Amino acid sequence: MAVEPKEINGFFNISQQDFFGILTIQDESTLLTLKSKVAIPSISELDFVIGAGFDHKIISCLGCIDAGFQTNFHNGGTEFSSSIFPHHVVIGNASLYADETTITDIHFTTNDLPTLFNDRSAFGQIFSTSEELTRILTQHHDKLEKDFKLGYKLSLPEMADNPNIFYYTGKTKIFECSTEIGVLTVNHSPSISIDGKTGIACENNITATLNFDVPVNFDTAISRMSTLSRFFSIIAGRSQKSFDIKIEKSGLPANSHLDVYCSYSTSTSANILQNSHDTPLNPIMRPEEFSHVLDNWIKREPEWRIGRIQYLNGLSKGRSYDTERLVSAANAFDILPSSATVPDSIVAADHETARNECIQILKALPPTEDRAAAIGVLKRWGRANLRSKVLHRAKIVKDHIPQIPKEIDEILILAIKNRNYFVHGSSDFNYKKYEDFLTVFTDALEFIFSASDLIECGWNPNAWLKTRPSFNHNYSYFMKTIHEEINQLNIVKAK
Repeated sequence: MAVEPKEINGFFNISQQDFFGILTIQDESTLLTLKSKVAIPSISELDFVIGAGFDHKIISCLGCIDAGFQTNFHNGGTEFSSSIFPHHVVIGNASLYADETTITDIHFTTNDLPTLFNDRSAFGQIFSTSEELTRILTQHHDKLEKDFKLGYKLSLPEMADNPNIFYYTGKTKIFECSTEIGVLTVNHSPSISIDGKTGIACENNITATLNFDVPVNFDTAISRMSTLSRFFSIIAGRSQKSFDIKIEKSGLPANSHLDVYCSYSTSTSANILQNSHDTPLNPIMRPEEFSHVLDNWIKREPEWRIGRIQYLNGLSKGRSYDTERLVSAANAFDILPSSATVPDSIVAADHETARNECIQILKALPPTEDRAAAIGVLKRWGRANLRSKVLHRAKIVKDHIPQIPKEIDEILILAIKNRNYFVHGSSDFNYKKYEDFLTVFTDALEFIFSASDLIECGWNPNAWLKTRPSFNHNYSYFMKTIHEEINQLNIVKAK
């Protein structure tokens, strides 16, 4: 979904001076280049530049940083140039400043949004009769004459005995859900063309809109959109990149918007979501469940956000695995809120006394890394460790998905030992023996982390499993391959 290079010429204002500039919009290569015969002030104390293109559109460059200065000397004199990198570019009939709280709606789509919200019932084809089509065309003509009095005579086309009727129901709203961050609606936006040479063409765009209860600033609008994109990534089983972003702000005419271009955005994996039946949640077939899970998922986002991003960083790699992904998948459990894992155990009074005495003895020694590490271990005495946190989350999944084999705990324990080997260099784990299982160790950790999250938010895995999902989603891929992986692991253990 890379943005086609877009180049805009115009004048941009810095320190109440206008400078000619060329704005190139192209993802990470987005750059504003200013040129002048006088020195161009630095934007170090600003993070925005406002300008106007030659097409009279107003351009707001937000989150700007200096990318370099250059001075050229030639026969015509001295030319100064300045390069500025904006994190976001907003273009439309009004300027936008990052701190103004005027944004009422944000519209966007993602690479898999049309598949996630595939409302097949909105479009269709029926085989009819010439009599029925004549009745429909006559009725349509009579209504036009009644409403507009155009004076046209009814001219019926030549028909076969069994004409086809292609239809669009006129329904625009596919889905709606009220959440803590705003009201999400997903809509049809069809574009229909009819021609005797090319026939009937109907291209439908599916877009999401987040409407805010009260106007918000730009960063908040983008952050809330990103939250939804992360949720859609989990449901789609691959990273979602938001694009075709538009915002509405108070003060603009009705149905008017500003276009937003992001210089940095999520990369997408190669695999394409083929079918919405593969996804654990389906907003078309089970809209109430989708709404319930989405609402609860967003409520947990402040505490779960960092761990979820860890998980999604791994998901963005698709079927590519390395030690960094394994370590990240395990560490996601360590940064969960305490309410999501097992409680800390109570340390007996005599143990507490012994611990405090040991800490005091260590503190009296000269400061070293080993001394600090030993004190850290003693202070964590009684706290839930990574193994107990992972197995606690695994129990949630096993209680709701009986198809998960009982050996999953052993897989997870080996995955944690593998992680400890890479982090601490543990000597009690035979890495060479299990190095071929890096993939399944990673998949197991990621599946348990994400599935347990959705289950606690209200997901019913059995409704999903009844649809017999294919290998296309990472959840179903794990479910379909874990038994064979366990068989292979048992063979290796027996050696």
